[in-house]
Amino acid sequence: MILSKSKIDKIDLDAVINERVQSECLSEVLFIVPTNRKSRYLLRELISLSPNKSTDRINIETIGSYSTGLLSISSGLTEPVEEQTAIVLLSQAFKKVNLKYFSQYKDGIPFGTLERVKNVISEYKRHGISPGRLRKEADMLAGS
Repeated sequence: MILSKSKIDKIDLDAVINERVQSECLSEVLFIVPTNRKSRYLLRELISLSPNKSTDRINIETIGSYSTGLLSISSGLTEPVEEQTAIVLLSQAFKKVNLKYFSQYKDGIPFGTLERVKNVISEYKRHGISPGRLRKEADMLAGS
């Protein structure tokens, strides 16, 4: 996708990138790639294409790092929550709420169980499943 202030009907990306490389204006372009491996590959390619085999600044982000940056701007979070921190926060949340399903654990929910619950929540988030969607699905269930 190309975001620009002017209306663009057709564009030759290779020509635009080559023009920026030759004019040493790569800092005007933001490249978003899927993985760190692609990021390193693109960085090597752009440097090798540069006139002096060097450049001052190349803006390359992975989808993950770009989305984390957007999240930090919109929510005020400076860093994503690490796995162990998420488990501790989940444990604290379970202690505040009276959960019937986990009532068998008198001394607190075991670490392994907390980790599994966190992994399930992470997978839901990864696939775009929201709490509201889960509630709708639960309302359609019949039986116990």
